Amino acid sequence: MTPLAGQPCLVLRPAPDGEHLCTALRSLGLAVRHLPSLEIRPILAADPPAPPADIIIFISRNAVRHGIAVVAAAPEAAIAAIGAGTAAELAAAGQPPDILPPEGYDSEALLQAPALADPRGAVVWIVRGRGGRALLGETLSRRGAQVSYIEVYERRLAKVAPPVRTEALALLTGDTPPWLVATSVESLEALHRLLGRSALCYRLVTASDRVVKLATERDLVTLVLRAHGPDADSLSACLQAWGARQPQAPDNA
Repeated sequence: MTPLAGQPCLVLRPAPDGEHLCTALRSLGLAVRHLPSLEIRPILAADPPAPPADIIIFISRNAVRHGIAVVAAAPEAAIAAIGAGTAAELAAAGQPPDILPPEGYDSEALLQAPALADPRGAVVWIVRGRGGRALLGETLSRRGAQVSYIEVYERRLAKVAPPVRTEALALLTGDTPPWLVATSVESLEALHRLLGRSALCYRLVTASDRVVKLATERDLVTLVLRAHGPDADSLSACLQAWGARQPQAPDNA
């Protein structure tokens, strides 16, 4: 029996990406429960602003899924992806990105890309969800770019059946902390709203500094595992590596 076998694990990532992540984690023997705390809803974006973009930045896989059509309004624009997952979604849509972060997968990382170091005079469209972080747009504006946001989806608090909430709350306030896989601060904040509790107890798996900060400030986090990236392979590899370091449990005779 592996050290991870049967251990409870909650995954907050919304569908459809959350389902793929759950499958990867179940292959490690974890008792995975998919608890998407947010729902992703497409919204009807306004017509792209004028003039046409020189650079179009996609901020997430969902930005690509719901906003790839904006590329047609600026066919000569360079395409940027915030990380490898978004890049893969762009490639699958027939628009492989021209600009990627040298390493990493967030706004801070993308701002290190040489192509964005001096965007003076460039028209930049940022395709994102409603109410996203301001850091990327504000920094590019300070560097001299003309920035516009195109918001193509929104995050809503998920509708979770009362028995599912009760089970999740029992896990997150019990004597044995479950694994909690959270890849965004929005999903973690939504979990607190869903469960109506100010503090929870769990072992955290994430790739985000912002998630670690929020979790350790608000909750009782008994262990933090940091994955190399927010994709399913990186998150499951992180847990698998932790399991490999634990003493092997003896098999029952």
